[in-house]
Amino acid sequence: MTKRPTVDAASLEREGAEPFRQKNPETFARYLARQKIVFLVAYVGYVCAYLVRNNFKLTSEKIRLAHGWSLTEVGVILTAFTITYGFGKFFMGMVVDRTSLRRTFSLALGASAIVCITIGYLESLPLLFGAMLLLGMIQGALAPASMTMIANWYPNKTRGSAIAIWNTSQNLGGAALPLIITGLLAWAGPANLAMAFWVPGVVVLALSALFYRTAGDRPEVEGFGTLRDIYGAAGSPQVHHESTSSYWAIMKADVFTNPIVLTVAAVNALLYLLRFGILNWMPAFLGTEMGFSQPQYSTAFSALEWIAIPGSFFFAWLSVKYPNKQSIVGFWGLVLLAGLILFYMGNRNYPLLLLCTGLMGAL
Repeated sequence: MTKRPTVDAASLEREGAEPFRQKNPETFARYLARQKIVFLVAYVGYVCAYLVRNNFKLTSEKIRLAHGWSLTEVGVILTAFTITYGFGKFFMGMVVDRTSLRRTFSLALGASAIVCITIGYLESLPLLFGAMLLLGMIQGALAPASMTMIANWYPNKTRGSAIAIWNTSQNLGGAALPLIITGLLAWAGPANLAMAFWVPGVVVLALSALFYRTAGDRPEVEGFGTLRDIYGAAGSPQVHHESTSSYWAIMKADVFTNPIVLTVAAVNALLYLLRFGILNWMPAFLGTEMGFSQPQYSTAFSALEWIAIPGSFFFAWLSVKYPNKQSIVGFWGLVLLAGLILFYMGNRNYPLLLLCTGLMGAL
């Protein structure tokens, strides 16, 4: 039996883009350079999103003890972000489909930085609750905007790889912030908690101004033509709807009545319930209940995010190698995760804590 030769996705796209390249060599060269810049902005920008997202979460136990607040009061504040962030990703995802991606992304990032700086100086529970509600809604725009930027600049065959690499930006940002806060508090003293908010906030605010100039709108808006113009069929969206279909008709057909999408959404919601439950309460549980220091539980928080990066690539490899075994891999992954959570709840050994949180992040 003759084995069919394999052709990588990049080769297919280069072939599709060859007519455009020959006809418009300078434009094509500028497009490729711009594509790299857009990806870099989307990646670094989403790292920045995490530098102004979890600041209250990571300092919540020290703030709680300093003000004499209860765990319930802190829990309500943390829940405020979670609620609006979930709704924000959905509704703001619809907004970014209809607005300038460059402006939406950079302005939302800048607004997040301003809210983060403000939170560092708030001592009123109602004001903190309102600020976290606002932060969650604003941050909800950043993931859809950055993913849409990449989707608009990468054709079908390489779009998935670009998104997969971009997806590690959240882990990089989530891992970096605890170490940054630990370093700032070690340098300025544990009483200077506001530094955990305004230092990352000022840096991200400055970068958001840069991103306002360099982030990417759709290629056709910037004068390059559509992906179909550049790549031919390789750049055409793989959809089954007529172009006249309304937005809500597409949402109803492909999302709200699609059992596969709804099942994946339900599983993802449960996983986020675990994720937020562990991370939101890590400072209080590890710091007060289990007796670990702030640098120790911050490092454990960081380890969970760092190990998630190779973990995501490993499970992506498994899904490609065993395309019909994802449910089995997912089942045993959840069983192992449950065991790790039980171990985490009773462990007081620091090296084992780092190992446990790292493995939880990988899963």
